[in-house]
Amino acid sequence: AKELGHVCHCVSTVPSENPEKETFSRHCVEALDTNDFSPESSFLQFISDYIAENSIDVIHIHHSVLLYDALPELRKRFPGLHVVDTTHIIEYPNGGFPQISARCSPNIDVHNVASQGLMRAQQEMYRRAFVKELGTRKFHLTYTSSLTAAHKHRQRVDSESPKVIAFYGRFAAQKQPWVFVATIERLVEQNPNQNVEAHFYGTGEMQGDLQRRISRSKFKDRFRLLGRNDDKSEVFKRTDILFLSSVNEGLRFTSFEALIYDRLVVCADVGDQGELVARECLVPLTPAFIEEAAKRLEMFLTDNEKYSRALARSKANLEKIRSREISPARIDALYTMDKT
Repeated sequence: AKELGHVCHCVSTVPSENPEKETFSRHCVEALDTNDFSPESSFLQFISDYIAENSIDVIHIHHSVLLYDALPELRKRFPGLHVVDTTHIIEYPNGGFPQISARCSPNIDVHNVASQGLMRAQQEMYRRAFVKELGTRKFHLTYTSSLTAAHKHRQRVDSESPKVIAFYGRFAAQKQPWVFVATIERLVEQNPNQNVEAHFYGTGEMQGDLQRRISRSKFKDRFRLLGRNDDKSEVFKRTDILFLSSVNEGLRFTSFEALIYDRLVVCADVGDQGELVARECLVPLTPAFIEEAAKRLEMFLTDNEKYSRALARSKANLEKIRSREISPARIDALYTMDKT
């Protein structure tokens, strides 16, 4: 948005430990971390004053209950305000932010979604709430990929060096790093002679728990905790398979990146991973997940032909979404869409 000449402001309404916080500060004229609004009426006054004082034309909401709740009054005070929101995860037990978004839709101009499945889910939530349809024109589908950034690497499946299965992301309950550990353990138990390593890239609130879990594993020498690494070229040059054990997702940005670098993605069949990842790489999230995931990983590590076919199918899906990948043009369209 900044590249397009827009003046950007960022306001966090919950305590923020986002590692990209400095990036927001560089690209925005102001980045506020405000998390002490009580009662809620104080937030309404704050955001109203902020919109007026800074001549805000567009509000883009991401996971802020306070701002969703303020929308009816903001619409009255600022009838010309363009309201956009973004959601990306489907499997909240209580409907989560997609359901809040759907219920607030009458006060939102555009729903920016990261997958077709999420659009369908929000349409169904709206249908249940209002007993009427929410048309596709209300949605702006933008996949969080950037195919033009591709720097491909040679496949490593036939290499004599250890085969590497990577975990990339936050060490958080949603990502289930302990399930990743258990799956690798099962893989090695079934194939003790398999020359395989598991690399963890990331940090997070469960890092201590993860370190303790690995220290108790009889296969602890197979695991490497490598910290956060934003150099995806380096990460995927070392990787054979990206394995995602998340209990819920939208459509993981890391999945796009792995495929761009010619690396296979094997993951839990959650969210809309199926819009991108080949069917044979999707593992049903059932009580047998660890066993089945270990079998899939073994299959792709030992059969280069199956690896190549699955990668080709996933990359074919990647090509299909090229016209809807994130780009300056699509961002500009999101913020300037005709409300009619």
